[in-house]
Amino acid sequence: MAEFTMRVVTGDTDSFYDKDHNYNPNAELARILREMADAIEGGIGSRLHGNFLADSNGELVGRWDWSD
Repeated sequence: MAEFTMRVVTGDTDSFYDKDHNYNPNAELARILREMADAIEGGIGSRLHGNFLADSNGELVGRWDWSD
């Protein structure tokens, strides 16, 4: 059986705050999830390990792993 894990740390970068500087991670987290889903669906990283996740400013905020 394969296992997929993902970890994202929110709040450490500006991307998780709205224009009024209030913590609001929803839009940025959704963007990261869509980008990751597109990469997986396209065959990128289907069996790679330690794939890093970046916010919209290019800051590393997490990683995902897919293992057998």
